[in-house]
Amino acid sequence: MLNLIFKLFISLTYAVLLIACSGSTESLNSSSSNGSAIISWQSPSRNTDGSALTNLSGHMIYYGLSADDLNNSLSASNVGLNVHVIENLKTRTIYYFAITSINSDDVESSYSPIVSKYIF
Repeated sequence: MLNLIFKLFISLTYAVLLIACSGSTESLNSSSSNGSAIISWQSPSRNTDGSALTNLSGHMIYYGLSADDLNNSLSASNVGLNVHVIENLKTRTIYYFAITSINSDDVESSYSPIVSKYIF
């Protein structure tokens, strides 16, 4: 039964856009943890069955150093806010990001397409 609910919730119109990043201007031979990434996304408005998505309760942002291991996560529970800043990222490093939607029944969609960004 959970699989059926899950399939009905996943949106086909989900998109994630990585729009900016920043970091230190330190020596090329050093790395620090003061880079950041600003991500923006478009929330889904429909379920995969075409019905209106009326119970969206938030998003989860996943990120990590490998597309196969997004081992960090942040909750974005303000449904009307589709931008988040992730701080304290290691500079001179590629990070991978994905986002999911969560409905009021705490059912989480699958990952959006994974995007990557080099943090300067």
